[in-house]
Amino acid sequence: EQFVPNCASPHRASRESLVGFPYFVLELLAPAPLPSADAAVAAYVLQVAAAVKALHVQGMVHRDIKPQNVMRRANGERVLIDFGAVKEFERRPTSSGATVTLVDGKAVGVGTPGYAAPEQFNGGAVSPATDVHALGMLVNACFGGKPPRAWERIVARATSSIPERRFADVDAFTKAVRRRSRPRHLFVLAAVLSILVSLAFGLVRWHERHWPHHVDLNGQIRIIPNPIVLEARQEYEVVGPGTLDADVSGPTNATLRLKNCVLLNRTKRTFPENGIQYVLENGVYLNFINLPREPMGLRRRDYLAPYDGAYNEVRFGGPDTISGLKQLKN
Repeated sequence: EQFVPNCASPHRASRESLVGFPYFVLELLAPAPLPSADAAVAAYVLQVAAAVKALHVQGMVHRDIKPQNVMRRANGERVLIDFGAVKEFERRPTSSGATVTLVDGKAVGVGTPGYAAPEQFNGGAVSPATDVHALGMLVNACFGGKPPRAWERIVARATSSIPERRFADVDAFTKAVRRRSRPRHLFVLAAVLSILVSLAFGLVRWHERHWPHHVDLNGQIRIIPNPIVLEARQEYEVVGPGTLDADVSGPTNATLRLKNCVLLNRTKRTFPENGIQYVLENGVYLNFINLPREPMGLRRRDYLAPYDGAYNEVRFGGPDTISGLKQLKN
């Protein structure tokens, strides 16, 4: 049996009685109480930040991050909900007041007071910094408005009234959260190790014989300087959110599965010389950035299987970002 909501009176119905009636099946979520212990707060805010980052990669800001919009699955995983206030963020400052309306002569912004950034109520441009402000207020709420010393600077910087003084993006915010309790000498050691790894990276990394079969972009822009040649009869997977900027080629029986990501393929080899079969899932932007147009006689079914144009985009010589693609369409 399934519980079917009815405007007049909720009732239980068997599967047979549902035939012929439209209905929604929604995931069952529970309220997620605010944690208060240091490690629990970090785990909580990092899960929320991961959802926010996925939204920012798509060029959107949530604009209403607050405890009531963070729910919990049965396994304890936090889920960000309520995307009714989502908006494409503006690339340049504007005084157009696009985020503000007037009610009885007073400015009414979009968002929840106590969590929304000042620019949401004063006509300023919304940006990823707008959601960073809300994340900072979320941390502040976890500690009842009195964050411990390890969190004070994080909250103060995230909630600055000046967007440019906040963390540059969600990644910078989460990095600060992860490093909140590390002793100062560990920062120095980490910096030295980072330099050594960077030096070794160019000497060792690109001498790997094979490109890994599974690549998780973790919300980053990953630039691969050397050409990648996929192996015959092998399937590879790149999972976003994020961007892979690389020269990727391979034989016609190699498969590259892309999920929720951007691939800026810089290959200059056209089909059938480069005949990778692409599988696009969950909103992919595939851009053959060095090929000005689709080769004559090439059909999308020759290299795409399957292809859903409602969620995916394929371009030849197109813009190198999703925001640039949206501007081109507009």
